[in-house]
Amino acid sequence: KEMSKEHDIRYTKVVIGHCDLFLLPSFMKDGFIYKFIYSFHMPLFMLLSGYLSISICKKTIIEIIDQKFKRLIVPSIAGTLLSCFILSVNFAFILNEYWYLKCLFVCSVSYGICYHLTRKFYFSHIILFLLLLLVPFCSLWNIVYMYPFFAIGMIMRKHEFMEKFDKQLWKNKMVITVIFVSAYLILFSEWSGGMSHDYSRFKLLYVYRDNYLYDAYCFIYRVIIGIIASCALYCLIKSIYNNLIMIILQFLGRNSIGVYLIHAYLITLLSDLVIGFPIPRATIIILVATIIVVASVIVTYILSKKQTFSKYLFGQ
Repeated sequence: KEMSKEHDIRYTKVVIGHCDLFLLPSFMKDGFIYKFIYSFHMPLFMLLSGYLSISICKKTIIEIIDQKFKRLIVPSIAGTLLSCFILSVNFAFILNEYWYLKCLFVCSVSYGICYHLTRKFYFSHIILFLLLLLVPFCSLWNIVYMYPFFAIGMIMRKHEFMEKFDKQLWKNKMVITVIFVSAYLILFSEWSGGMSHDYSRFKLLYVYRDNYLYDAYCFIYRVIIGIIASCALYCLIKSIYNNLIMIILQFLGRNSIGVYLIHAYLITLLSDLVIGFPIPRATIIILVATIIVVASVIVTYILSKKQTFSKYLFGQ
């Protein structure tokens, strides 16, 4: 499916972004690759997840919790336990390990509960988002920041925005693509890599905090650039993909959670080996990311043949 293909590309971009993060000294975190990947890769994750979660409205609360717990929390717990054995980690690391899976679980279940209480699609999103802005602990796992993308993804699916785009004439598609790409380039020109870590501090009632307006600015800017970039990427993918790429991405998609869980270990192993190589940084990052994606898919494919790993580690 078309959404599955973009869902798969996002995992590759996460690996590239994490390679950039691990393979760089702290003072170089404002490099182009870091700024580019971190300007949209997690928003794209959540927007697509929301797009694929419209069925929440048709399920009972128990069904939602059961499905999402098996699919998201069980692999998160299993991956965290492996981290305890394989890596030397502290409590803070364990709490935030695989935060995206936990964040998606909270967003899905919270919206499911809110919708079943109100039976109003848009009203449920608004009420839940306001509650997240007010409740202090919702900064955990970036829930308060990621939820707008989850909501926008569901709204886009409800109105079939992407399906309508697919039916447009080629000329119209190119015009729409140019508009989104141009808007992203304008926003990216003012983007700072440091902004990607400031958004989670924003809380609606924390007006007494220093830099309250800056935190609000970062939050809003991140949401806008994330949405624009996600739409631009989708339009580009629809314009350039071919059948071979589609087959490759579908294969990656079937092993996507495994890639997400395993790549962190491989980055840790490879980072000490490649840091200091007299090779351009961008070349090292792309090379390492490619190796890690391929290795992660192979490991995931092999492990998924065992029912235990397939069920408890990969949520299949």
